[in-house]
Amino acid sequence: MSFLGWIKKKNGRDYFYWREILSVLFLLIGFYFFREQRAELARMPATLQHARPVWLLSGTLLGLCYIALQAFMYMACFSAVQARISFKSAVELFLKRNLIGIFLPAGGVTSQAFFTSITARQGVSHTKTGLASYLFVALGIASLSLVGLPVIFFLILDKGVAGKEVYSLLILLALTFLLGWITLSIYKKGWWFRRLGALSPGLELILSEISVQRIVGSRVWLALAVSLLIEGTGILQLFAAMQALSPAISLQAALLGYTVATLFLVLSPFLKGIGVIELALIYILTLYGFDAAGAASVTLLYRCFSFWLLVLAGLVSFLLSRGNLLLRIFPAVMIFILGLVNLVSGLSPVVHWRMRLIRSYLPIGTIHASNDFVIAAGVVLVVTAAFLLRGLRAAWVIALLVSLLSMVGHIFKAIDYEEAIFTALVAVVLMGTRSQYPVKSSRKRITAGIKIALLILLASLVFGVTGFYFLDKVHFGIDFGFSRSLGYTLQEFVLLDSGLVPHTRFAKGFLRVINVMGVGSLGFLFYTLIRPLVYRRSGSGEEAQFAYARSMVQQYGSSAVEYFKIYPDKLIFTSPRTEGFVSYKVANDFAITLGMPVCPPDPSSISRIMDDFERHCHEHGLRTAWYRIDEQRLPLFGERKRHALLIGQEAIVDVRAFTLEGKRRQNLRTARNYLVKRGYSLKILEPPVPANILQQMKAVSEDWLQHLNRTEMIFSQGMFLEAELKQQVTFLLEAPDGRIVAFLNLVPDGRPLEVRYDLIRKLPDEYAGCLDYLMVGLIDYCREKGYHYLNMGMAPMSGIEAPKNMQERTLKFAYEKIRRFAHYRGLRNFKEKFDPVWENKYLVYDHHFDLLLLPSALQKVMEAPVE
Repeated sequence: MSFLGWIKKKNGRDYFYWREILSVLFLLIGFYFFREQRAELARMPATLQHARPVWLLSGTLLGLCYIALQAFMYMACFSAVQARISFKSAVELFLKRNLIGIFLPAGGVTSQAFFTSITARQGVSHTKTGLASYLFVALGIASLSLVGLPVIFFLILDKGVAGKEVYSLLILLALTFLLGWITLSIYKKGWWFRRLGALSPGLELILSEISVQRIVGSRVWLALAVSLLIEGTGILQLFAAMQALSPAISLQAALLGYTVATLFLVLSPFLKGIGVIELALIYILTLYGFDAAGAASVTLLYRCFSFWLLVLAGLVSFLLSRGNLLLRIFPAVMIFILGLVNLVSGLSPVVHWRMRLIRSYLPIGTIHASNDFVIAAGVVLVVTAAFLLRGLRAAWVIALLVSLLSMVGHIFKAIDYEEAIFTALVAVVLMGTRSQYPVKSSRKRITAGIKIALLILLASLVFGVTGFYFLDKVHFGIDFGFSRSLGYTLQEFVLLDSGLVPHTRFAKGFLRVINVMGVGSLGFLFYTLIRPLVYRRSGSGEEAQFAYARSMVQQYGSSAVEYFKIYPDKLIFTSPRTEGFVSYKVANDFAITLGMPVCPPDPSSISRIMDDFERHCHEHGLRTAWYRIDEQRLPLFGERKRHALLIGQEAIVDVRAFTLEGKRRQNLRTARNYLVKRGYSLKILEPPVPANILQQMKAVSEDWLQHLNRTEMIFSQGMFLEAELKQQVTFLLEAPDGRIVAFLNLVPDGRPLEVRYDLIRKLPDEYAGCLDYLMVGLIDYCREKGYHYLNMGMAPMSGIEAPKNMQERTLKFAYEKIRRFAHYRGLRNFKEKFDPVWENKYLVYDHHFDLLLLPSALQKVMEAPVE
């Protein structure tokens, strides 16, 4: 079987898990890469010590120019396909693709398929992104051919060299012509278009889309000109590396060396030519008078400018990406490691010569106190790391302050400058990520904690000073005066080594009491400082708020979940600047809204109430998430730089077009006929629903939940509340003996000419077609009452056919593969029977890290209260 045959699909699933295998391969390659480069990394500092600073600076600035030119080339390529991206996005696109290309086979080409979300954010279609990326690669190869052809010929004539470099150039020229031929063939729908299209219908569709794209010729020439400037910049980088170490070198050597090195870079299948580039460049430099050591040093410095600088910039680009998980997790990991470093450093033996040096400047008591503080700081930092992950502002403040004090403590305890440097680095990371910690702590609790800690301290001072002052000399062998009593009390309170040696059991107990009071006081203070603000529901004015919300729903309601926005479980936020409200619940420091605000439909009103709600949540230490947002509303959140995740689809049935005729409706007709023949009947009850009927319905509901091993789920749906169901139109399916075996209830719908049901349940041992019969009866009812649409609610996690990012790929995998979510697939299949139109629904959130915490928060807001 051919390789293509391996990856052909059957029933929409791959036989061959090529993505997973490639991922493992890339991890192995990355491990190999970093191991192989250890020696090169270790030699860099020694090499740079002998370099001329002016040329080091020049090479670094040329590296920055190189990045800028690559971004301009991307902009020109997108402009050639009549699309626009910003300079900032172009820089981000290049740096990330360049970094990941290190670990990809033929990384310069294959990396172009990644990070399309950067251009998608600016409204560029996937087709145009692919075409612009193709132009970027093709023009880069073409420019290298234009530079390399005369250079290699010169190398042959001047040095008499005709080896691998010439073969590489010939391969490059052949590749250039091949790319040109393929491009023209696709645009003219020639041989390559037919051959590639025959591999896959999907590929044929993509090629068809590409062939109709108009390419602006002048922009292509501009991109080629920029690409030639990029080649020139690379040559100057090598020249700067040569000048830094050997001023007598010529520009000719830089021209030849760069060309040969870049040829191997383009043709290298893995790791962007690491190893082979160095060997080729060293060989060329030896032709111009360098000895082996000098050639290796120049090569190392050049690679620092042209490779390692780009790698570092790529890492920074990943870290500074908005919403990047590393940006949130990295500081907490650093603080945890710093805590361990403090503990190990404080408990480890000191370096003797450093101790002798520091003792000549500081008293021994200060040194011991510094060591004790470093140990205590280590404990605080380890604990604080967990709270940093929750985004607590107080945890960030404590971590920063303790880190800065730890830096001083490491110097004072034994001149541990290694730990001090690491601590300073951690402090810089914390300061750079300040915006990642918005969750506030309660001011009232902090104030109360400080007061209680001060009272305990005062009590400890009275207890300790009095005790020491009047203690008999037999307990410690010391007569304590007032000042000594105060000093020893403070030292024992903060757990410092006071040097006291208790001689009696009473003395040991006396010191332990002061220690316990100190631990309790400081621990309670730490807890109050770091504990997040707990948002509590206020009962004052709640009835007036819900009455106002109901009036707003009647006036401005426009979604299928308006009824649940004023359900008893919700909190109501109103804006002082505009009419309307936001319905939400709070869990795990998140304020999770149900849909959009209910307010006047003009954009200014919507923006005002959204901004006011976000400000309200920020003031109360809450992060926001918007649940079940329509696709057409996403631009509002895009303006606020929010992320959106497709979480499912809502099923809308056009009851006017629905019919039971045809082969596709065979199962529905069978279910109806089966039940009718056996004497089952459908009844529609207008409110108020009698109490005895509600009791039978409740029994059906409880059996249904018990059979599924589920509890009531609310938030975007209701639960069995007799007071609510009594006032709603109810559909009952009765058995021949009069028993209720299934039911559903209708709830108000904010969309015009649309009906929505809430609960749909049946007895577990009854025929599965009972629910089908209820739905057919409901559709007939809607048609008779003049409604146009039936809203069947959302099928969670479904509808992700072409995942756009890792989050959607994860949801798709969970939906299709994990047994826990099998009931979602069953729900989707049930709704599919009625041929609905599916509308995408999204979860909008602020930071990708939030996705680690939001599932638990959503689970809590959906749990029904226990009666």
